[in-house]
Amino acid sequence: MERKEEKNEKINLTELKKLALAATPGPWESGIRLQQHGGYVFADALGGACLAQYLQPSNANYIATANPNTVLALIEAVETMRAVLSSYAYDPFCY
Repeated sequence: MERKEEKNEKINLTELKKLALAATPGPWESGIRLQQHGGYVFADALGGACLAQYLQPSNANYIATANPNTVLALIEAVETMRAVLSSYAYDPFCY
């Protein structure tokens, strides 16, 4: 019996890790510095440089939270779980 590919195995972790390592380091934050133009996502590592302008605070908070350090931590967790799972033999009769 052939094992079905999991959805999360389709994520290219190598490419995602490469992008996260190349991105502006954090910490990132969202906030309003120029109210007449909406809010911005900032990176403290760049002296508070603006990374992106936003119109919806919920989107800015999400972008700031999904920063390179968070992405790298998630990749590490996925790689660890995959390593643990791969150490078990696949048994199609075991549920």
